[in-house]
Amino acid sequence: MKLLEHKQRELQRISSEIQRLSQGNPQQQRKCARLKEEHEQLKEEIQKLQENKNEDEKRLSELKKQIEANEGSDGSKKKKRKKLEKEYEELRKALGVGEELKSDAEREGDSSENTSFRADEPIYLDQQNSEAKSIQKDQYGVYEQVQNIKTVEERMLKRKKIELEAEEAFTTRMASLRELEADIDNAKKRMASPVIQKFEEELELIGKKSSKDTNMLKTKIVKLEMRINKIDRTREICVTAIAELNLTTKRLLFDLMGIMVNILRNALYIVAWIRDSLVYYTESR
Repeated sequence: MKLLEHKQRELQRISSEIQRLSQGNPQQQRKCARLKEEHEQLKEEIQKLQENKNEDEKRLSELKKQIEANEGSDGSKKKKRKKLEKEYEELRKALGVGEELKSDAEREGDSSENTSFRADEPIYLDQQNSEAKSIQKDQYGVYEQVQNIKTVEERMLKRKKIELEAEEAFTTRMASLRELEADIDNAKKRMASPVIQKFEEELELIGKKSSKDTNMLKTKIVKLEMRINKIDRTREICVTAIAELNLTTKRLLFDLMGIMVNILRNALYIVAWIRDSLVYYTESR
């Protein structure tokens, strides 16, 4: 499973890249977030591929058991065994695991070593072994099965070649994509460096101006506080003076009222005296 190995290598590369970018600048942090999303997707793909691989390995062991269970010279068993062997070989080559199955001749040779052909028995070329059977050329469809196997092998080789080409194209495109990302980052840095430098210079100038302005403001604030204190003291003096003036005004009003009362009283006294004098004068005449 070259695709699974490639995905695992890609996962390790992305993990190391995430560790490298996790403590970087904001741009690297954004790239790290994108890589984390790719990391999660890749983990899911690897998990699915691993599950498929486990299922295929389980199926491979089941096929091997079924092949061993269908050992025999019966025609139906042989056909079923051929079909199972075909599926077994396809899975074994795709996974790259498992033992290669022995051919019928090898199995018959292994069995004949224990039964028919023995070292201590004489062999005659003009006689046929009693346990041997005369088999026609295509009695069990062997020729057709061989042709089918060759066709399947050719298709598997073509598919494997296509997979390899796809993996190479994927690797090439990923490398091109990484190079393009690196070029874009470099271009951004080149474009941003003079702007950043100018911005930093402006910040320094603003800092210097702001410090001067701050000192001036502090001086003005101190002067204003002194004026405010002076105004407060003057206000207190004025309030005291106004209070005293109010008292003096009230006293003057009361004095004027007393004078007016005295004047009115004297006027009334004079009017009464004149009235009494006139009355006395008229009466005396």
